[in-house]
Amino acid sequence: IEKEETEKMEKGIKEATELKETTLKDLKEKVANVEKDATQKREKTIADAKAELANAEKTATAKRSDTVKKAQEELATKEKNARQAHADEMKKAEDDKASADKNAKDLRSKADKAAEASEKKAKEHDMVAKKVDKFEKEEKVRKKNKNVPALFKDCRAENTCALGCECKWQDKFYAQCQGIDGLKFCDWKRVVADHKKDANALVILKKDNEQMLKDKKDTAEAADAAEKKDKTVTADYEKTQKSSKEKMDATIADARKNSAQTVDAAKEEEKTTISAARKKSASIIANAKKEAEESISAVRKEEEEKSAPAKKKCETTINDFKEDAKTTIDKAKAEAKSKIKAITDEEQKKIDAAQAVADKQTSSTRKAAADAVSAKEEALAFAKKKMKEQEDAAKALEKAKKKALDAKAAIGFAKHAVGTWKRAAAGKTCL
Repeated sequence: IEKEETEKMEKGIKEATELKETTLKDLKEKVANVEKDATQKREKTIADAKAELANAEKTATAKRSDTVKKAQEELATKEKNARQAHADEMKKAEDDKASADKNAKDLRSKADKAAEASEKKAKEHDMVAKKVDKFEKEEKVRKKNKNVPALFKDCRAENTCALGCECKWQDKFYAQCQGIDGLKFCDWKRVVADHKKDANALVILKKDNEQMLKDKKDTAEAADAAEKKDKTVTADYEKTQKSSKEKMDATIADARKNSAQTVDAAKEEEKTTISAARKKSASIIANAKKEAEESISAVRKEEEEKSAPAKKKCETTINDFKEDAKTTIDKAKAEAKSKIKAITDEEQKKIDAAQAVADKQTSSTRKAAADAVSAKEEALAFAKKKMKEQEDAAKALEKAKKKALDAKAAIGFAKHAVGTWKRAAAGKTCL
């Protein structure tokens, strides 16, 4: 019975221990798998978040760089256009001024030439007119006075000589008739011819003089108008020079201001975008870590919750097997002891009876007594055998207990190892 119960107990303990170890192994494998999956998921999520952040930063920086480049190019274009517009406007103003200056100078030169020609023509006209007037006046005197002085005669009274001579004053007190150009006679034919020529020329000179006077007036008015316009154009040029530069400066300043605002806005957008991306990345990473920690914590908690019942069930089962074995063995021992006592008592009675009869009976009685003694010895041998089996059962029980304790120690060691591993996974490297 002790052997059977011990074997039964050892088998139950073994099965309970194996069930516990299988359960713990499955739980550990589940923990390891969950931790592996959670870690891989966390690392992948973190890697993806970092990659997304890097891409967002790269995109934001590239956008800012592109915006700044475009703003700078647009600013350069606007500055170039503003300067070109200023240059074009100033060139036109300068061309207008140069044209007005040239026109005024040309017209003034033309007017001066016209005035000079008119004055020259007027002098020529006046000279011829005086000659004609003089001839006509002297001719009137000669017609009125038939005895006008002749060659070398005193001409103070009339200041007129015979036709062909001229009255020349020697001083303010004396005048004498002399031939023209020092001739020794009065060359009336020449004088008449000259007068006729002068009279004909005077008509043309008068017409030319009038035309030149008109040209002088017209060119002078045109020159005055051109000079007036030149002054206006010069004033406009100076105004344009100032206003155009102010306009150019204002346009460039406005363009630079807008460009700076665009650049600042681009930088601010880049900063905001990157900040938001970093915040999002940090949130994703934190959530990934939290999710991994929660998953690992949950599976470890599940392991602890399920390990304890498994261990408890194993211990309970082992204790039950031990208790059942002890109860059965104790019962068997009691029964064996009772039976041995009964047999011993019965045999003793037989011995006593046989001894009593031995004294009275023959050798057969002695034989019966000897048989009784033999039966007693057999009973004692049987009892000793049972005691030996009991001792062996006790030793087996102690061995089973030791094995159970060793298993329990192994469980404690494994639990300690799991705890160490958990702390290491959590970053706690101090054992």
